[in-house]
Amino acid sequence: MNCTPIVRHSLTIGGAVFLWLNLQLMKKYKSFYVI
Repeated sequence: MNCTPIVRHSLTIGGAVFLWLNLQLMKKYKSFYVI
């Protein structure tokens, strides 16, 4: 049970990084689509 909070925390960080990467990708794609 001691490992669960750490795993959950790393999963949350992973989700945040994934969302950030998606945002960056969408920004690039949108700017590319505009041009």
